[in-house]
Amino acid sequence: MKKIYFLFFFFFLYLSYIEAQIPKRVLWLGTSIPAGCTYPKVACEHMQMICINESVGASFLTLWTEEREFQEQSSGLSLTMSREEKEQAFRSYVNRGIISESTLDYWKNTSYESLILPYIKNADIVVIDHGYNDDYSLEKIYNTGKENIDWDSQDRKDFIGAFNYIYNLVLGEQPHALVIIGGYFQNRCTTGYFKVTIQRIIHSRYPRLEQSMNGSIRRLVVFFGSLHNG
Repeated sequence: MKKIYFLFFFFFLYLSYIEAQIPKRVLWLGTSIPAGCTYPKVACEHMQMICINESVGASFLTLWTEEREFQEQSSGLSLTMSREEKEQAFRSYVNRGIISESTLDYWKNTSYESLILPYIKNADIVVIDHGYNDDYSLEKIYNTGKENIDWDSQDRKDFIGAFNYIYNLVLGEQPHALVIIGGYFQNRCTTGYFKVTIQRIIHSRYPRLEQSMNGSIRRLVVFFGSLHNG
């Protein structure tokens, strides 16, 4: 009987060892900055992790609606809109010759259905490196005032609600995933409402990816715990 117990003990030790040797997978979602820069790859290599970079230039989190100015190159690049929602929202623009069929197809392929769902089951960490292209919503949040923000919002038209939507989607598909939110303007902020919303408001609620930028990445720090305002 003791031999059986020892066999089980060493078997579980072996399984733990094997698991420890499997590199963690990081699904990186963001704008043109993480899409075009090397810091996601460098950060993952430094931590001996596999980087799955699904960042898309000009993309954003929030739901696009008619109240926003239409941009021929980018209005359909919302991460939180489904393929069907993009079809419904932008088919008329194709019919009127404002955008091409191939543009609409490309926009559909930047939905969470294409950038998150195919990878999430094997992801250990998800970095939501967005904010730069969500200024339309972030300015509204800044003007609302921190004390009036609905942190539990599920309204994809605002940045908090859009982030919550992706956050809940990720954890619904992969409950053990660590979600980190990234911001571009930590310490070297050039615009007031970005500083307030990303550095202070967003960082007070979620783990974060902090980075400083001044032409190039100056430092990259990953926080894995809850943070106070700073």
